[in-house]
Amino acid sequence: MEEEIRPDNSADVNSNVFNGSLGLIGVCLTVVSLFQITDKRALSRMDECSCLATFVFLLSAFFAYCSMRKNNHRHLFRLADIFFTIGLVV
Repeated sequence: MEEEIRPDNSADVNSNVFNGSLGLIGVCLTVVSLFQITDKRALSRMDECSCLATFVFLLSAFFAYCSMRKNNHRHLFRLADIFFTIGLVV
């Protein structure tokens, strides 16, 4: 039996996590591209952190999408939310 999130606004929250993750993936990829264009060797740690954040936001978007496809499945939504929060911290 699959558990579902009960509040009426769960689809909105799930959609916001999905859209937020996609937007932040774009921001992170832009930052990585700018670091590559300027060729700043001192900023290589920031480059690596941006790549890590991109990957974490990609996981968040993937789990949010899967949650939406499975009618707001609770465990997938929780994973999307956790990865989104980790991405924000990174």
